[in-house]
Amino acid sequence: MVSTDRKKLVIPGDRLGSIKDLIAGENTFVENDAIYSSCAGEVEEVKGSRKISVSHKDRTPDNIRTGDDLICQVEDVQGNIARCRVLLGSGENRGTHPYDLAYLHLSKISPSYVESMNDMIRINDILRARVTSAEPVIEITTLFEEYGVIYSTCPACRVGLRPSRPSILRCPECGEEVRKKAAIDYGEGKETRPEVDRSYRFPQIKEER
Repeated sequence: MVSTDRKKLVIPGDRLGSIKDLIAGENTFVENDAIYSSCAGEVEEVKGSRKISVSHKDRTPDNIRTGDDLICQVEDVQGNIARCRVLLGSGENRGTHPYDLAYLHLSKISPSYVESMNDMIRINDILRARVTSAEPVIEITTLFEEYGVIYSTCPACRVGLRPSRPSILRCPECGEEVRKKAAIDYGEGKETRPEVDRSYRFPQIKEER
């Protein structure tokens, strides 16, 4: 059963349990005796019931499109998914809404193998990311060099980390080193992405305008 102390984040297709133990509720579907999520959201169980549902409170954004750049802050990390609050959009209409959320999957963090989300990003990190899908929820990636963490603080000192060497940031106070999927311009305070020649080096994402 899913713990009620902390709601679990899921994306479409994530397995929630078996119909032998649970009853499929809202935003779920059953296949081969297993219950799966049909949307991105938080797992919910009715107290005193075996019913399991997925709460999907995000709205379909009308001002964010596939191919846009976003500045986000990591709100929660659970399993293979990070939930991020959208702080700033790109393009002519840079406005976002305070309830815009974006989801980053483990497989879309880096072109290299990543075993755990916490190996590359953590709660409160500020990211520059690219939208891979805007409907029904915002899905993002940091696969390319110009995307990733653009600001992070030391877990011990709470001061801003500084670049040390590739994929490593260092605390100027205590010297602790932290592994991150950092953008190539980390620490330069840029909201817009730098121009990078990534021809034949990373998978391409189709832009929809």
